[in-house]
Amino acid sequence: MKNLKQIVLAAVSGLWFSTAAHAEYPNGIPQYYPKDYQSIVDASKKEEKILIYSNIHVDSWPAYISKFKELYPWIDVQYVELGAGDPIQRYLSEKGTGSATADMIITSSPDGWANLIKRGEIKPYASPEASYYPDWSKPVSGLYAITTDPSVIFWNKAILPENMVPSGYGDLKEKVLANPSIFNGKIATFAYQLTSTGYSTGWAYAQHVGEKNAFDFYDAVGPASRVQQSVGNVFENVVSGEYSLAYLVSPNALWHALGTDPNMKDVLGWKFASEGTTVIPRSLAVTAAAKNVNAAKLMADFFLSRTGQITLGEQELTPIRSDVKPSDVGGFYTFSKLIDDVGGEQNLIVVPYDQKLIDDYASFIDRWKKAYKIQ
Repeated sequence: MKNLKQIVLAAVSGLWFSTAAHAEYPNGIPQYYPKDYQSIVDASKKEEKILIYSNIHVDSWPAYISKFKELYPWIDVQYVELGAGDPIQRYLSEKGTGSATADMIITSSPDGWANLIKRGEIKPYASPEASYYPDWSKPVSGLYAITTDPSVIFWNKAILPENMVPSGYGDLKEKVLANPSIFNGKIATFAYQLTSTGYSTGWAYAQHVGEKNAFDFYDAVGPASRVQQSVGNVFENVVSGEYSLAYLVSPNALWHALGTDPNMKDVLGWKFASEGTTVIPRSLAVTAAAKNVNAAKLMADFFLSRTGQITLGEQELTPIRSDVKPSDVGGFYTFSKLIDDVGGEQNLIVVPYDQKLIDDYASFIDRWKKAYKIQ
């Protein structure tokens, strides 16, 4: 028979979960969750921690952890910020040597995820939140896209003449060829050979328009372009006027500046390309080597929940969940708004977690480096 202390502790624990300060859990576990979900919660109390490798900026994590711990205060959330391709590489390296490694990975590395799928390194998990997500965002059991990074064209209004602003990449090619004095050395993009995000973006564009058309574009704009590993550096150089325009790059720094500094609207212009908008998913998964599986499942469901998605949007990432709107995230972009602004889903080029993405890497990068005159 339980003693009085055990009974009181059990009652307090149950009361906490049923009255958690979280709008999505007004009466405990959501009604659409499976009846045995409480077993995951109970098992997480024996784990008490989770280690996450991600490419989400370290400054955003306190907001996520605060919301998560309103639900699960006993779980110690540890995180390591790495570049897009690095969380997966580090996980594989550590697992290969038998070292302790991540329970969860969150990153925007389509080729890296394709590699983990092939290796069987994703722990299958059917999240009760999955029905709120499009099919492309959950390609295998346990792997879920939680945000997207679209690509845009943006430019410095003071440097680039208005009649030189391109409608898309084909138009940019023609303008670069016809106006070398305006564009040579003044336009920029990702260094595809150095970043998973850059390569995936460029490869997906080529799959969409056809490799011949894509490399006609790369051959034309490559010699005029500067390439950078960090989109932050690209953004700063466009703002300063060192570059006049950037293309096929993430808009995160741009949108942040436009949302926080009213003067930036006079400095910068931007648009989605007329040919279509490449989209890099940022996905999460519980790893096959996870030691804290139940805590990781709770974290996955948190990020996939409406509250988790709103918190991501408030940190200026683009949430995917279908019932999250711009008004929920302070007017910032959501996937539903992205669909509307590009004219429909048919104009989105979502990068797939495809083995072909891995198989094409060497030949694509070799051809791309020749176009951009990179040794």
